[in-house]
Amino acid sequence: EKVLQYAAGGTEDITGSRCSPYTFQWSANAYTALRATLEYVSKTMPDKKKIYTITADYAFGQSLLRYAQVAAKELGLELVGNDNHPSGERQFTQYFTKALSTRPDLICLLTAGADAVSAVRQFHSFGVKTVQLVGPWTLEIEQMQELSPAMLNGMILGLNYYQDIDTPVNKAFVERYLKAYNTVPSYAAAYGYDSMRTLFMAMEKAKSIDVEAVIKTLEGMQYDSIFGPTHIDARTHQTVRPYYVVKCKAPDAMKNKFDMAAIVSQGESPQPPELNQCKRTV
Repeated sequence: EKVLQYAAGGTEDITGSRCSPYTFQWSANAYTALRATLEYVSKTMPDKKKIYTITADYAFGQSLLRYAQVAAKELGLELVGNDNHPSGERQFTQYFTKALSTRPDLICLLTAGADAVSAVRQFHSFGVKTVQLVGPWTLEIEQMQELSPAMLNGMILGLNYYQDIDTPVNKAFVERYLKAYNTVPSYAAAYGYDSMRTLFMAMEKAKSIDVEAVIKTLEGMQYDSIFGPTHIDARTHQTVRPYYVVKCKAPDAMKNKFDMAAIVSQGESPQPPELNQCKRTV
């Protein structure tokens, strides 16, 4: 249909094997997400080497698993097992029982949304203190609010967006959002705001609303976003931006009901060119 789309999906296909001249990707590449999250784990918990993964069995989850394998190899970590789960899974006990039997140091949840909420609740019920729970792309602020701080305490998450990002554009956005809705912006709200803001800037620069003209402007465009200095890869249409790692806070460390985690690291490692399957040329 030749309609310009600024997407926010998790699968690498958007900027990889199914890349399109009309599609751009706002979310970080799955490689960037896994590398940032596991790099933080590797640096801060050098004795934790063995990882068991539980993966959503669709394109998003399988992209995360692929790059969990790549990043783990790069960082000297060992993947000791994996289970795939169907979308809509609500019973994760079987997966945790199997995972714990391998004596992992970390369990990595490569899933999201309601499935992830169910998984975290059930892991908490196991009462395991020796295994670190990690979610490289697992919970956003709205899902975190469905769980008690006690359940989240100490969990390490990777996020495309968190309200505490310290940039002028984001601070202004969060202030206006809080005033309008009496809550902090979620991943979806940040995506909607930042992607539309980027498209409007491209239209202004192109001095046109013609799709082809805006696409040409977006390709390689450098600008200031909620993430700070940002640019778009001209060939793959991937937005090159940071990915954030947060550590969930203990209940008594929270300043308010929105203060559920602290940003502890961020990564910007781009997907290695040899792993990208986009055949488009600029």
